[in-house]
Amino acid sequence: MRKTFYLMFVAVMIITACQSKTKTTSDDTDAIRNIEDQWAVATKTKDINKIVSLFVSDAVEMPPNEPIL
Repeated sequence: MRKTFYLMFVAVMIITACQSKTKTTSDDTDAIRNIEDQWAVATKTKDINKIVSLFVSDAVEMPPNEPIL
């Protein structure tokens, strides 16, 4: 009885661990790319209002190998 329980427990863990979450990741990736595209267009056209609208009030800049600004 105990062996069957552990076997079923392991089977459930494997099945749930193997579920794909690509839709959420894909949606997040698309959203990030969309914002990057907006940023690129605003920068090329020097649209300062659009550039500022892409910032959020609690944003931080994290340059590589330097402290957070």
